[in-house]
Amino acid sequence: MCKPSLIVKINMQEHESYELKWAGEKDAEEYKKDMAEERRRSFAFRHEEGKRKRDVQAQLDSEEHQQEHESYELKWAGEKDAEEYKKDMAETRRRSFAFRHVEGKRKRDVQAQLDSEEHQQEHESYELKWAGEKDAEEYKKDMAEERRRSLAFRHEEGKRQREEEEQRNAEDQYAEHESYELKWAGEKDAEEYKKQMAALRRESFAQRNVEGKMQRDVMNELLALAKEEETESYILQWAGENDVKVYLKEEAYKRRQSTAFRNKEAKRRNDIDNEMHSQEVIERAFDEEIKAGCQKDVEKYVEECKRRKRMSLACRAKQHRIHRAWDRAKEEKLRQIRHENTRNEALDRKYMKLAEDKERIRKALDALKRPTCTFVKNPFASILD
Repeated sequence: MCKPSLIVKINMQEHESYELKWAGEKDAEEYKKDMAEERRRSFAFRHEEGKRKRDVQAQLDSEEHQQEHESYELKWAGEKDAEEYKKDMAETRRRSFAFRHVEGKRKRDVQAQLDSEEHQQEHESYELKWAGEKDAEEYKKDMAEERRRSLAFRHEEGKRQREEEEQRNAEDQYAEHESYELKWAGEKDAEEYKKQMAALRRESFAQRNVEGKMQRDVMNELLALAKEEETESYILQWAGENDVKVYLKEEAYKRRQSTAFRNKEAKRRNDIDNEMHSQEVIERAFDEEIKAGCQKDVEKYVEECKRRKRMSLACRAKQHRIHRAWDRAKEEKLRQIRHENTRNEALDRKYMKLAEDKERIRKALDALKRPTCTFVKNPFASILD
């Protein structure tokens, strides 16, 4: 049997143990409330920090999109300027081609008109020449008829002279035909043709001189024969002398007419050559002026392209520097954010570690304050758990 004092003492110790237990549970509830409040404050801080990070990231994304949009606007503006410049250059080329086309058509019309006038003059010259030749042939036929009725010697002489005249006319026609062909071939051939014609004229003049000398010799022979036969026919002698004088006058008149016509034709050709040469010089000067203007336009276009290329390179370099500065600023912001996140996480782990240590210390103190041994419950059960 236990004594009543011992039972009372045991009951009192048990009551104190329950009071300490209830006090510990109350402290544990308060500590849990404090830790819950601290966790709420930590969650609120994390929420605010996450919201701030999201706002910073959204602002960075917005600035990046804005800069990208401005870069695209600059690119589109440059492409638009390039298109407008291409259109302006195309319009300039079209106007230049139109001007060249009109100028070329005008030159071709002028050249065609000159060729037509030259052909017309040549045709008229040939018509005059043919009419003169026809009249000469008719006159020769009349003179031949008269000479046939005259002496046999005059008949043979006239026939020989007509043959020589026809040969000279054929040579002149052939020489003139070659002269036109050589003229169309070029100025150099025309000069050679002129030299050839001069040589032919010299030969013609020499031949005429020989012919005149021969005629004079024949006349002297005829005079001698006439003197020897003056007893036979004075009438025939006088008629022959008169016919010879008329013939010589006619030949001299023909030579003067031929020389004047040739001089006139040569002067007309020289005038045409000088006019064509001056026209060619004017056209060459105009072509040189057009070429010089085109060269200036090309040089100006090249300088403009170089200037635009330099501006484009400077703009690209500026954009590159801006992007690099923006990238560095973005990296710095991200580094600061990572630094703050690391620091906050370290602080969270530190506070959680301190809270856990504080909780263990409180439990150890509570265990020390309680009795060393009870029959109800182990005071270090919560720590062991």
